Amino acid sequence: MNDKHTSFTVDNDDLEPQLESAVGAVLSEPLPADAIARVKSRALTLANEPSPDVRSSSLAPSWYRPWMQIASLAACILLVFGAPLMMPSSSSAFSQAIERLKETGAFRYKELVYLTTQEMPVEIEVLVSEDGRERKSMQGTVSVHDSTGQIRLTLNEVSKSAILHVPMAGIPDEPERQFNWFERLKSSGTKPDKELGTMKIDGRDCLGFEVKPTPSVVYAVWVDAHTNELVQVEFRGMPKGSSVTKSLIKNFEFNVSFDPTLFSFDAPQGYDSTTAEKLPELLPFEESLVEAIKGYTELSGGRFPISLTDSAEWMTMLSKDGVPRTILAARLGTLTPYLVGMSYDDYEYTGAGQEVGNERAIVFWYRNPEKQLRAVFNDFTVSSISEADLSDK
Repeated sequence: MNDKHTSFTVDNDDLEPQLESAVGAVLSEPLPADAIARVKSRALTLANEPSPDVRSSSLAPSWYRPWMQIASLAACILLVFGAPLMMPSSSSAFSQAIERLKETGAFRYKELVYLTTQEMPVEIEVLVSEDGRERKSMQGTVSVHDSTGQIRLTLNEVSKSAILHVPMAGIPDEPERQFNWFERLKSSGTKPDKELGTMKIDGRDCLGFEVKPTPSVVYAVWVDAHTNELVQVEFRGMPKGSSVTKSLIKNFEFNVSFDPTLFSFDAPQGYDSTTAEKLPELLPFEESLVEAIKGYTELSGGRFPISLTDSAEWMTMLSKDGVPRTILAARLGTLTPYLVGMSYDDYEYTGAGQEVGNERAIVFWYRNPEKQLRAVFNDFTVSSISEADLSDK
């Protein structure tokens, strides 16, 4: 046998497809073009220098040697570029995470609500039953909600007291809640609106995706890069002026078996119970807005609120004795879902600093679904306006 190796060369034009083929055999996606450019010159050098192992083998045919070099280079590339290239494709990771959401039964998670008024977030433990009921626990207070999101029971675990809530009329039976992230993500399709790259979350390599159900509602969805499990959902779509800056949803446990009594609308044994005042029927957006701000000015001596969405300001006013807090709170509560669904460019509250009796002025304007400009004035009248009316402000 002849121990001498047979010389060979790899043409520059042939190198790129060979690289892509070799790396493609172990990657779920083709080698990025910029990666090929960075290693191309090195690949030519390696491919035209026989490997010591191949050179010493009298059994290796000459046509086999270039592929040994390319395979070795592919292995090097994998080591250099590491975990990001070994991750599943982004589209696959997102679609698999959403499919798992669609198939899940009862589950639990933790919600962290970040506020401008405090450094640490508010922590809420949430249990969700198979039929869509929710049980939320926060600092000794528990609330149980029906499948439409309406609160049906409030428990104070310290005082052992319970408040039974009569459901509001006009709410549909099917889950159509404005803040139901679970239903929104399940209906988002198999492709995100944007890819956010990679990030470490609680020690896990994650792929990020942005989902925008509406122009102003934004969810950042983070999926485990190796298992495609849902790791975290960040909601960043609060309306302008809200004291809530973001909400993080994490620590998921899916397909959990819960005691059905956790989602009961009846007071537990040993609790003293009362029934809350019945909530008024829903009103259209403009009527709810007028009733809310008019009620506020009646309590404040004619001063308009600084914000429509600063809950602390409104709760301070509604905590006063003798205030018809149920009706006002209901009207205020119906505003937020409408505002969340609007683009930031399509509405503005301008009532801060204004008082009843001042010269007639706009306190709120918005574009309705037909893109018509509508405005609420400080005399509580509502009318259509033009773009010129806004330019004067």
